[in-house]
Amino acid sequence: MDNTQLTVLVERCVMQINPDPFFDNSTLANIRKLFRYVFQEPDRNTETIAALGGYLPAKVAETKAAWHQAGVDYTNGFVDTKYKYDLKCREKQAIERANKKMLAAVKRAKAKHEKYVKILAAFEAAAK
Repeated sequence: MDNTQLTVLVERCVMQINPDPFFDNSTLANIRKLFRYVFQEPDRNTETIAALGGYLPAKVAETKAAWHQAGVDYTNGFVDTKYKYDLKCREKQAIERANKKMLAAVKRAKAKHEKYVKILAAFEAAAK
């Protein structure tokens, strides 16, 4: 969703939610609570349900692709310093630092993908 806000209508309350920052920064408990509110009155929130139904699977696929790309970058960019005796201390430290950054990027991408898989599962569970 490109700068799109979701509107959730509950009783006399109207919530405007920007999905990308909300799903990235919220806990799963708060996200489940949002889904309960959305499905509390499904007739009034049909547009929101339809938007989330398209957004979440696309986001899962997007995060999986980002995780795969981070893994490929790590595989292609990793430099083993174990048997490189001609490196100076600072050069070796710089290479190891770059390796750690790439590994951290892979771990972050995996965690983000797993979170979106859990969010999609919570949405499907709330829809039933």
